[in-house]
Amino acid sequence: MAFIAGYELTWAARQYRDREALVFGDRRLSFTEVNRRGNRFANALRGLGLDKNHRVAVLLNNSVESLDTVFGAAKAGVTYVALNARHTAAEQRQILEDAEPTLIVAGAEFQEVIDTATRDLPGLKAVHGVGWSHTGQDDFETLIGRADDREPGIEVEFDDLLRLHYTSGTTGRPKGILFTHRRYYQRQNNFFTALEYGLGTEDSMIHVGPLTHAAGNYLMPYYLRGARNIVMPRFDPGDMQAIIERERVSSLLLVPTMLIRLLEELDRERFDLSSVGRINYGTAPMPVDTLRQGIADFGSVFREHYGLSECPQPTTLLQPYEHVVEGPEHEVRIQNGKLSGSHRGNRLSAVVDPMGGLKGTYTDPENDSFEMDGKYKGREIKGYIRGTKKGAGWDPTFCELNLKLKPLSARVTD
Repeated sequence: MAFIAGYELTWAARQYRDREALVFGDRRLSFTEVNRRGNRFANALRGLGLDKNHRVAVLLNNSVESLDTVFGAAKAGVTYVALNARHTAAEQRQILEDAEPTLIVAGAEFQEVIDTATRDLPGLKAVHGVGWSHTGQDDFETLIGRADDREPGIEVEFDDLLRLHYTSGTTGRPKGILFTHRRYYQRQNNFFTALEYGLGTEDSMIHVGPLTHAAGNYLMPYYLRGARNIVMPRFDPGDMQAIIERERVSSLLLVPTMLIRLLEELDRERFDLSSVGRINYGTAPMPVDTLRQGIADFGSVFREHYGLSECPQPTTLLQPYEHVVEGPEHEVRIQNGKLSGSHRGNRLSAVVDPMGGLKGTYTDPENDSFEMDGKYKGREIKGYIRGTKKGAGWDPTFCELNLKLKPLSARVTD
């Protein structure tokens, strides 16, 4: 079944028009402006002859161009490859050789890395720098400045490849996880299905983690609901508090180290932080003492999303009311969809559909078998939840769950 690539982005632009969509430093863009820039990049790619059989690799820190490339690649029907800003030139080369991109977009801070990683790279036709020019080629702004801003209107199939996302490589070589359009829409469905709070035009979220990775999971849902996406180039507790007050920010996404620093430098006498209604966290185990302190300082606003490259957020969800700070400790095991341990027989709540899970890798499409620290084999994760239980709530410090048939949430009820 064919459909127009990126149709939902066009819908959002027509729905919210001149409302503010993106804030990055002093730059403020409306939904119309964000959409037009995405269209320009998409049309530039199509003008260069790229289609669904080509891949575009992107190496950027958080910026306006982060949205240009994500939205534009989607509308062009090409495959977007996110490169990790923390990788060395050798690590980038390894991924680039696997992904075989036709075109690369990279920030000026990565010029040396890109020059080294792309030397004699097979299949590469162009590198367009943001704020710099690679071997005389157009920089990114010149490239999109010459392109049309009309809707590209490219037809794709649900099983065409939208994104190629590489694992971190902690258990071996990074693996390219395939994201088809179908899987992308299933992930959005998972996100909205699991959403227990209102999300609309009066909301805004600060993105401080890389938009190419976990933070990007929140970018699209907020955009589609007409909320503002406020992008920070890097994490600074003081700057974040100032932005929260100035922009009346309603949501945050923090990794544990960020929350620790924010709590250490919290200054309520200087900043009004009362607009914060949700603090999402994940990507690593959250220290229980930090979570207790956060709840004491901000109230019951904490919300844990858990996921991994093979099955992205939200694989599991811990809602604010399920964060219990007092109670005895228990340990349970979830394996093959069954609960064992001290609470055998209790119910677990499903939050995602298995269609959001892993289906092959780029260089080995039939492979759905990975081993991660001996806990992930095939489509089964053996793991545990540790934490405190009182009533129906769990406060996990670590969570890896079975994904074989029905990925489950961390909520356990009697």
